[in-house]
Amino acid sequence: AGLHAQYRALELVARLLTGKFDYEDQGLFDRTHLRWVHPRGPWRGRWGEAGLELSDAMPRPIATDQAEQFCAVMAPVLEALGVDQQDISTARRRCRSSGGRARPRRRAWS
Repeated sequence: AGLHAQYRALELVARLLTGKFDYEDQGLFDRTHLRWVHPRGPWRGRWGEAGLELSDAMPRPIATDQAEQFCAVMAPVLEALGVDQQDISTARRRCRSSGGRARPRRRAWS
């Protein structure tokens, strides 16, 4: 069981880094477990299925020193997976849609 869990963990990391995964009916990639937006991930098609069109996706800065450290340590893995280090350093994105069904924005007040 230990080796299987380790393999699945490595598979998860590889899928998240490359954005090459589809949600599954059960397991680690269960539709109810993960919500991951990757620049080249499967979410773009899902927006279209919902009748929405992506108008822009702007990178949101993350802790760049930590991202640079991660990329330096993981450089051989990222290269082997064909992952552009720029995608990792700007992985958090804010997306807006235009057209389709618009929903009013919700605000959280403190």
